[in-house]
Amino acid sequence: MAAAICGGAAGGNGAHGRVTFLLGDPTLRRTYVAQPAAHTAAKINVNGNTVIQLTWAKQPAATAGYRVYHASSLVPSVWTFVEDVDQPAGASVIWNHNNAATGDHAYLVKSLAVASGGFGSFTNSSLGTVSMNMTTLP
Repeated sequence: MAAAICGGAAGGNGAHGRVTFLLGDPTLRRTYVAQPAAHTAAKINVNGNTVIQLTWAKQPAATAGYRVYHASSLVPSVWTFVEDVDQPAGASVIWNHNNAATGDHAYLVKSLAVASGGFGSFTNSSLGTVSMNMTTLP
């Protein structure tokens, strides 16, 4: 809903316009997708390389898959996007961070679903689940 700015006398010599800042922020979500269950992180060996493997229970509402972010602390100022992961056919999701650098690693996993309406469509996301422990690579 937009507000009209009307001024001046009844004759109409005032300023007329539309204030759009009252419409709100279009990036704010009215609803969120259900977030994935807590995930576990483990160091595993794949072809002689140590990688970090995340595992979490599949979230049925995540029809567009998942988005994985990475940080080097549990309370980061910035989460770095790593990869989008497709929704698997099984009951759990397994994802390997193959190119993880040495050091500490924390992960944020968000569920994704495509939302659509009269305004078009967009990828809606959950608030996300943060790993509750640090995984350290030597």
